[in-house]
Amino acid sequence: MNKIISSEDLSNKIQSLKNKKKRIVLCHGVFDIIHAGHISHFKSAKKFGDILIVSVTSDKFVNKGFNRPMFELNKRKKILSELSVVDYVCDSDSKDAISIIEKIKPNFYCKGPDYKKFDNDITNKIRKEIKILKKFGGKFKVTEDQTFSSSKIINMLNKGNTLNDKFLLKINKKFSKNFVSEAVKSFNDLKVLVIGESILDEYTYCETLGKSGKEPVLTMKPLSTERYLGGSLAICNHLSSFCKKISLVSYLGEDGSEESFIKKNLKLNIKPFFIKKKNSPTILKKRFIESVDNIKTLGVYSLNDDQLDKKNENDLYKIIKKQIPLHDLIIVCDYGHGLISNKISNLVVKSRKFYTYNSQINSSNYSHHRLDKFVNMKAIVINANELKHEFRDNSSSIILLGKKLQKKLKTKTIIITQGKDGVILINKNKIFHAPAFTKNVVDKIGAGDALLAITSLCFKKNHDELLTLYLGSVAAAHVVENMSNSSSIDKEKILKIVSHQLM
Repeated sequence: MNKIISSEDLSNKIQSLKNKKKRIVLCHGVFDIIHAGHISHFKSAKKFGDILIVSVTSDKFVNKGFNRPMFELNKRKKILSELSVVDYVCDSDSKDAISIIEKIKPNFYCKGPDYKKFDNDITNKIRKEIKILKKFGGKFKVTEDQTFSSSKIINMLNKGNTLNDKFLLKINKKFSKNFVSEAVKSFNDLKVLVIGESILDEYTYCETLGKSGKEPVLTMKPLSTERYLGGSLAICNHLSSFCKKISLVSYLGEDGSEESFIKKNLKLNIKPFFIKKKNSPTILKKRFIESVDNIKTLGVYSLNDDQLDKKNENDLYKIIKKQIPLHDLIIVCDYGHGLISNKISNLVVKSRKFYTYNSQINSSNYSHHRLDKFVNMKAIVINANELKHEFRDNSSSIILLGKKLQKKLKTKTIIITQGKDGVILINKNKIFHAPAFTKNVVDKIGAGDALLAITSLCFKKNHDELLTLYLGSVAAAHVVENMSNSSSIDKEKILKIVSHQLM
């Protein structure tokens, strides 16, 4: 009998079993490495009913870090189907068990002894799952079997094998899981002011038709279009689950036509202060994506890089001056599209408020954008290529250029992002390196913004440099595994990854 059943056939199968008065038991999880604890758990769960169904989390929803899952979904299902105690195996294409509970409507839903105390569930999903279960008359049961951890086994197997494993070994030796968890929770009381351009990223997914018959032009057929918040908007959303209060100072286009969309998609604890930039649209960066491989083929930007006129600048100055004393931390993200003038930068610098800085060079500001508007910041985040561009130097080492920029901007710390080569942090004369924490890069856009958001919080709380690098790298890895900024960093997701990567 084939135990692996598709979601399409699942409902009919369950109904047939229930018609025969069979009691259905559901177990749900990742089941990356099957161990003795799983076997005992399944046997105990089966005692509550007649038919044991095991639902397995799809690969894209396994939120346990860069090396998970070790085995892809079909292999995990195959292994489970070989166990005599298991009657059926199905996949769960969701971040939790809610949809599979709704589909199966089991008589019993079983979890291991870790779930005796719901507070142990960092994501708080178990309460929602039980609520849905009870709606259909099901009962929640916790088995009493000895607990084993797939994550601990995987961490032991991977111990020191790769740069990522070696880095995690350092983190594990220096910090406990609880210490890192408390460090993340410590951000909650921070009041953060974000200053930077608001950007909308529009992705049009297309089917490639081929070369035009008469011209050397690639022709494409649009299939669907999605919009995401980018720039300072994305940074605020990244911060929203970590801090209670975030304020944003930015500009929109003169007609304000995108304001309702932006406010609708900003998290509820973000308070925006917008000025309307004269003779300008809200910055819109359109990208056309070949839908099969998610390859970007063309970018079309609607923007005005001119500096603000005097009235706009004065309005912006007044807002920022009023907001600075009300916040603990300022994050300045200068995308080079005319928001940050010398007058605005001088206001931030002279306020002596704790602030971090990110300045980005892109295709529209490449010839004129510079980094020296700000000095004496707590830290600056910069891409390696932007660092080379700043000094017009393509031959010196990144570390040498980083130290040179440190001195130029009078900053204590510089973080240099290097894509697949990871991140370098230079603090005075101490140098730290973290590898890239992802194997599945979908879209690199937004990684630097995510890293800036989390490391800024770490700097304000004066956390250790290695811990800062670790949390920033985990945040960046989460973003690049999604298209653009479609998925904001979430505190619960970060804590879950930490719980599986650290002992």
